[in-house]
Amino acid sequence: MSQEYQDITKKIGDLCLHWAAFDHRIDRLFEIFLQIDATQVACIVASMDNFRARCETLKRLIVNEPPSDKWADLLIAVLDFSSIKIAPKRNRFVHDVWLKNENEFTRVDKRAVITKFKAHGRDNVRFNLHYPTDIGDIHTLTSCVWNMSHIFDFIQSDLAQWRQGQLQEPSPQLIEMCNTYFELLHHPWPKQARYLLPQPRPEKNENQRSIENSYIVPK
Repeated sequence: MSQEYQDITKKIGDLCLHWAAFDHRIDRLFEIFLQIDATQVACIVASMDNFRARCETLKRLIVNEPPSDKWADLLIAVLDFSSIKIAPKRNRFVHDVWLKNENEFTRVDKRAVITKFKAHGRDNVRFNLHYPTDIGDIHTLTSCVWNMSHIFDFIQSDLAQWRQGQLQEPSPQLIEMCNTYFELLHHPWPKQARYLLPQPRPEKNENQRSIENSYIVPK
């Protein structure tokens, strides 16, 4: 195996490792909103392998019993970000075929998709779609997954306080951390939650941007 393939194998392995931890954080939200233990959650989600379906179920639970309007808007925003942006990118990086072409890698999406090339033309089936991909994009996604896992730890802690009758609104720091990773993956902050963002927002320097794109914990 070439050094390039060894590098990409390690990066995808890191992504899978951190995704498993992130996936677990999502499931822990069921404990809060259903007020059940981890064993009961495991029984419920055993038949809900689809990540997006679990996020949609959590959104319904949040709407049914919102801790507050601010918490509801923030939680729905991060669940949509997780299911609409993070999960599909992770799936493609993990399940697509990777080819090395001279100095770049190309992902090959083997799924068949139906497209219409002209307004009045017939539908066409396309497959084996090729996407030149910078392997640094895997690192960026892994950084986002790793950091969002820790953000969900903060969320879990705050919501546990809510269940104990000690509700505190989401902190500006938590909201800004969430928005940092929305920006990293070029995901727009939802309109209904824009009022949560601090105004005006300061420009970030290169050091801050470097930290955002890191998931290595110093020893």
